[in-house]
Amino acid sequence: MRLVPVRPAPRSIWRNLGWVAPVALTLIISTSCANSPPPQGPPLAQGPPLTQGPPPVPASKPVAQLPQVYLDTTWNPPTGGTTWAVHTAAQLANAIANSVPGDTIVLDAGVTYVGSFQLPAKSNPNNNWIYVMSSAIANLPPGTRVSPANVPSMATIVTTGVAAAFQVNGGANHWRFAGLEITSASTQGCNLTHTPPINCFSYFLIGSQSNPTPLPDSITIDR
Repeated sequence: MRLVPVRPAPRSIWRNLGWVAPVALTLIISTSCANSPPPQGPPLAQGPPLTQGPPPVPASKPVAQLPQVYLDTTWNPPTGGTTWAVHTAAQLANAIANSVPGDTIVLDAGVTYVGSFQLPAKSNPNNNWIYVMSSAIANLPPGTRVSPANVPSMATIVTTGVAAAFQVNGGANHWRFAGLEITSASTQGCNLTHTPPINCFSYFLIGSQSNPTPLPDSITIDR
């Protein structure tokens, strides 16, 4: 684009037209300018070439594996140890506290033992078991699933609060329970007149309250 001045008109024309700007500028678009390319700036700097990452790996389905550890659960009551015959909740608590690995604790079938019983850690370098079982265990053969119809052959353990029926303390190991009905008759936290009713609760029936140290090991509930 360029600016071209227009020649001034004669003075007589200015006198007739009054005051007019003496010079007018007309914009003339030159055809040569219209056809000329725009000015070029400096060339753009080239960055490093883009690299392509590895192709995405498709997700694979998990593959089932065979058991990695074998646990022998064969019914094999201890022999040679003490047999504790317990008929009351107090006797049960005493037997649990004073028995040693290799002993057997026998509860009366059809009898209810009320309380929360603690399983302590005991020195057990040979990993011997303590069996806690019903006196009518012969009516509950190994490998046969029990049902409510078998309750007469079981001893019943009942907790009446939020604490477990069997509290497993840190380090407790190799306890096996067989032929027991373990249940709760807790009156904690309930409101049966509420709509809907709020049931009573216990935290659990067998277990540890929180972060037992060392962790319990080999606790078996059988039949």
